[in-house]
This record gives sequence, C-alpha cells and structure tokens, in this order.
Amino acid sequence: MKKIGVVEHPKKQEAAAARAELEQLAPGMGFEIVEPIGDQADIIIALGGDGTILRAAAIAIEIGCPLLGVNVGRLGYLATIGPSKLGWALEAIASNRLSIEERMTLTARIDGATGIPDLIALNEIAVEKASPPRVIDVAVSVDSGEFATFTADGFLIATPTGSTAYSLSAGGPIVDPSLEAIILTPVSAHAPLWRSIVVAPDRVISMKAIRGDAVLTFDGQSQDIPQGATVVVGKNERSLKLVRLEDYDFFGRVRKRFNIEPNA
Repeated sequence: MKKIGVVEHPKKQEAAAARAELEQLAPGMGFEIVEPIGDQADIIIALGGDGTILRAAAIAIEIGCPLLGVNVGRLGYLATIGPSKLGWALEAIASNRLSIEERMTLTARIDGATGIPDLIALNEIAVEKASPPRVIDVAVSVDSGEFATFTADGFLIATPTGSTAYSLSAGGPIVDPSLEAIILTPVSAHAPLWRSIVVAPDRVISMKAIRGDAVLTFDGQSQDIPQGATVVVGKNERSLKLVRLEDYDFFGRVRKRFNIEPNA
C-alpha cells in the first residue's frame, strides 16, 4: 500500500474539502494517509497555492519523495492539477501513469552563526534589509573571487523554478525550469545599470551585509542572521521530484499568467 503525506492550506475551505475527498478516495485505491508525515510517505500531496506547495516541497526534498501539487490557491504555478482532477490523479498514481520532473534546489549555510542548520530552497534565497526605510550594502562573491558590493534593498539568488516568483518581481529573467542555473539579482539596487546575471549551477555564491541590519529569506520564510555573518549559497545535491500526470506546458503557463496573446 502506498503511503500519502498531505500538506494543506490551513484556512482555505477548498483545501479542507479536497482533503476530505482525498481521505474518502484513498483507501479504495490502495493508499494510506500517514500523519505525521515524517519519513514514511511514498508521495506528498499539497493542497493549496504556491505557498503551500513550497512548504510541502521542503518536506519532499528532505525525505526524497515525489510531490504532487493540487491548486486550490490563486496562481498555483507549481501545481500539476486542480481539485476536480484529484480522483483521476490518484488512479494515475496507483497505476504508475506518471512522470517525475526534477527541479534544482539551493542550499544556504550561514558562516558566523551557531545552531542554525543549513537551509534549503526551491525558489530563492536572499539577504534583505531588516528595516524597511533603510538600504543595506551587500558584498557578493562568486566562488572564491569578490564580485561586487550592492547598495540595495537586498540581493537575491534564485533557481530556474524561482525565476517566475520573487526574482521576476525584482527584474530577473524568466528561465526554463528544465535547466540548471543560478540567477543573481540585486533587489532595487541604487545603480541603474545592474541587471541579473545567470551563472552555472556549480558556482558558489557568498553574500555578506557589510552595512545595515539584514535578514535571510528563503521561499517565503525568514531567518535572522548575526551582523558580520556570511551566507554561502550553492546547488543542493537533492532535487525536488515533481509529479507530472500530463504534458507540462511551461510556456503556456507563462502566457496564461501574464495574459500574453498567442500567435494568430
């Protein structure tokens, strides 16, 4: 019997309804819902929007199991299906009619801090100002060489999956998520010529706030960092295994999200 871990949006009625349907359908299709998830799950199903899917992704990456995103949120950019297809999805999983799409992830280590474990992100990791009215100076190095110091609201490191999230809002490019690459983007930099740079996935990026109070953010979460600490970011050895049940049209999703008219 395959074991399902479920991560749902805590406040959306649609997520609660999808959870109830899942609990009703699962036993008859040879599935058991496990709670807490721990390391027992063979697959994790996320019921919510992209925020919920990111929370579920952190668990899936940690235990190495596939993730199916069910969109009951607004954007659902990471989701595979809507709630109306939940029964069909369970049938497809039970009969192994699925494919797995590997998505690159990032890991961050905080040098100069004790007791903070390495952090993992699917979308992005950033050093940002802790006080809204102020900017910070962020010294950035690539591999062992100094790159530049940015006076900005922060500095952001994203994966191709995260290129359509915070990175895009900060002026970064859209990158095909099937690629492996690291996207470097200053956030509201006080230098108009600075743009994003896309580097190879084996690069190691260091960020250090040398002026101003800073906080580390990763996939919508935050972590305080002591003054003088260096955040070291690189490709995580573990990828996210996203479940796909039908052809995934990345460019169709981009077109739909940004209201781009298709070719005549």
